[in-house]
Amino acid sequence: MKRDFDREEKKREIAFAALQVFAEKGFSSATIKDIAEKAAIGKGTVYEYFKSKREIIFSAFSLFLEGSEYSIEALKNLPYPPDQKLSKGLSLFIEAVKKEDKSTFEILFDFWAMGIKEKKYRSEFYKLSKDSYSKYRETFSNIIKDGQRKGIFKNEFSPEIVGGMIIGMLDGLMIQWILDEESVDYIEAVKTMKNIIILGLKTQGGKDED
Repeated sequence: MKRDFDREEKKREIAFAALQVFAEKGFSSATIKDIAEKAAIGKGTVYEYFKSKREIIFSAFSLFLEGSEYSIEALKNLPYPPDQKLSKGLSLFIEAVKKEDKSTFEILFDFWAMGIKEKKYRSEFYKLSKDSYSKYRETFSNIIKDGQRKGIFKNEFSPEIVGGMIIGMLDGLMIQWILDEESVDYIEAVKTMKNIIILGLKTQGGKDED
């Protein structure tokens, strides 16, 4: 059992190193040698865990999604009222942009393109993406449902639709920011979006202060 765990842990280390290399150089320019150097291992060692660069890309995509989902999943256990929890959930995206280099998010375009172009991996990429989006929508939807049950949020809105809208806006703003950073301030845009959404949902108006 420990040997299997160690092997999986090593694969994660290589995939994490690959994520860094892909963010720096892009998929096409990155080589197995680059990934090996970033992971501080020999090139041959990489092939002991992965058959090809495409396989590494898929593993790196899985790791990328796993990392982005961790914080949003943790929202479920926060002892906050629903309006504060929703505010915190949206603030996580602001914190991520402040913490990470822009190239970390630009790599999403490469992942999406890979999923579209590579028929062999298309269904797997789509499934991972679909599952990830579902987790985000479900998390936000459940927060809104809880707020409606407690009389904090209006009942006239569908939690599922609002949850989907939130993810759509976050994604859309991210794409615009990546393509035109001079015109789109992602952090300020999400702050504004957060205040508009929470103010619109609450039964009694009041600007969110989180």
